[in-house]
Amino acid sequence: MNDVIPIVLSCNDSYLKYAAVTIQSILENCSQKYKYIFYILANERKLSQQAKEKFLKTSTIRDVFFSIKIIDINDDALPKLHVIAQITKEAYFRLLISNILDDDKLIYLDCDIIVKYDISKLFEIDIGDNYIAAVRDMFGFDFQKYIETLDLVPENYFNSGVLVINNKLWKKFDVGNKCIEMLANNPKIKFMDQDALNIICKDKVYYLNRRWNFFWYYSIEIIKQKGILNHEIQSIYNELSNNFYIIHYTSAYKPWKKRYFKYADLWWMYAKLTIAHKQLFWESELISRYFLRRLIGSNNITISGERYKILYLFFLQILIKK
Repeated sequence: MNDVIPIVLSCNDSYLKYAAVTIQSILENCSQKYKYIFYILANERKLSQQAKEKFLKTSTIRDVFFSIKIIDINDDALPKLHVIAQITKEAYFRLLISNILDDDKLIYLDCDIIVKYDISKLFEIDIGDNYIAAVRDMFGFDFQKYIETLDLVPENYFNSGVLVINNKLWKKFDVGNKCIEMLANNPKIKFMDQDALNIICKDKVYYLNRRWNFFWYYSIEIIKQKGILNHEIQSIYNELSNNFYIIHYTSAYKPWKKRYFKYADLWWMYAKLTIAHKQLFWESELISRYFLRRLIGSNNITISGERYKILYLFFLQILIKK
């Protein structure tokens, strides 16, 4: 077996620091019998020099068994595809993998991921003559109906955040370009490149153990209260909640914004090991809101039965009796 494991991530300038956390988690837990090459697909012209320099020396681990390469992708390499807040142009860069890399097999990861197990074990899985290996997605009844409109079996629909790619077959059967063509002709499909991959790779998917892509979405209390978790999802969640290899911070809720959500502490444990940890800390939504309320704001309190208003003006606190 090849002693090099290629791992591909795709991001823009704002997500580069989160990719660093993903990489740090991999390096903390991987077997050193392999060398790991991290390929970052990005439009290099849109990366700030400061962010790039900080990213390239992201890890405190000695780089004897890994390297990081930024691969410049020109936006013009893709047709005008639909983008939204959560799915940027960079999300489509992975569809160009076979045009860029010659490795027979590789791993693709989203940047909102923590790997807490030896990732070489994922790479070593024999996926046969399938184009990709992935974990089945989990969703409610409404989403099942949508999947059926794509002429797909809902139970076989996969999440594309963690993929083992048979690049030899991906290249031979032109998987990426077929996805791009489908997206260009069907701009209204809901989950863009993930839908396209499910359609093009239909019947050529090796389904991984769910431990390899645990969705934190279903651990969020707000989601639980909405009643989205049916009995099957709840059962799967309970089985995996303390037994996963990879956690995928799916949804708009992210651990760098919601520091005290369940499993956010795991993300921050690895974030603290990166060069960018101070920047991540100060950018976090909770900390920002906490200090804004106390830099300029007010609060009502009761002292010995008397009502007071505290005015916060930067680091001054002014007590006014009501």
